[in-house]
Amino acid sequence: MSDKFKHLVKKSVARNKNQIEEDLIYHYTTLDTFLKLLVPCGKNEETNDFFCTHIRFLNDTQEFFFGLKKALSAMEKYGVFKKEDREAIESSIVNRFEDMELSAWYMSFSRSYDSLSQWIAYTDRTLGGVAIGFDRREIERSLVALQSRYTGINAIKSGRLYVNLENCIYIQDDMDASAISDRFNKINKLKSHSPNSVTWVNRAVDEAIPLALRIKKGDFNGEEETRLMVVANKLFVREHFRYIGGKPRIKTGVFMDAARLRSTIRKVLISPHGPHDKIQNTISLVNAVFDTNIAIHSSEVSYNGE
Repeated sequence: MSDKFKHLVKKSVARNKNQIEEDLIYHYTTLDTFLKLLVPCGKNEETNDFFCTHIRFLNDTQEFFFGLKKALSAMEKYGVFKKEDREAIESSIVNRFEDMELSAWYMSFSRSYDSLSQWIAYTDRTLGGVAIGFDRREIERSLVALQSRYTGINAIKSGRLYVNLENCIYIQDDMDASAISDRFNKINKLKSHSPNSVTWVNRAVDEAIPLALRIKKGDFNGEEETRLMVVANKLFVREHFRYIGGKPRIKTGVFMDAARLRSTIRKVLISPHGPHDKIQNTISLVNAVFDTNIAIHSSEVSYNGE
């Protein structure tokens, strides 16, 4: 084998490895949560699914409203609605949330591998934790099945479930609204075809809510966050409401059982702090019991949990 050919093979392998890494999203959490996700818990403690937290109980309770103002500013700038209509549209959205006609929930993932800030924020200072590497493509396939049961055109407006997995958009307070203009191409096409119809306005309102859920302040762009976002009506919330870890959450229904969830995990990264051997042995035991092949890696960042 020539040196040139060896170089091309090596380059191809590296590219494929990078592609695999790019398709993984990590959920940084405690070992206890990891086990609740993967191990069947019985009918009375059904935790083998993704659970999204209500926006009012996140670390920054005003983040959604920051995102909503940015989303509406962009929509106004690009002519989705007139300036004089902005206040009424914003009030309508806020009122729907206040009355629980609609509510917004999300679960956070990170595209950042072995992130110190994520270890500090989401793992136990003494007991450590793990970063669960999920195959994004597999999650998206599960979402397609879920969406087919609940969503359709104008899903939010019609009171059905909106659920999606999307990367966050990081925006500084003074950033121009053009940074998120790409979301409005379809709306503007609707508007151009039916300039006197309310269809494009309703569609615009439907777009504003999930867009607002994606927006974060630019100070946090190092997190490379991806969000599983749910916008649901009161009926869906009533059926899927749970109170877990001191916070209101909803069971998304993305996974029907623990086996399906386990099949989406490609690797687990052990935190740089906490009882490393105990965590590693626990993950190895899960692999052995359920015949899974989850790769186990150890963090290489410097952090002692203090």
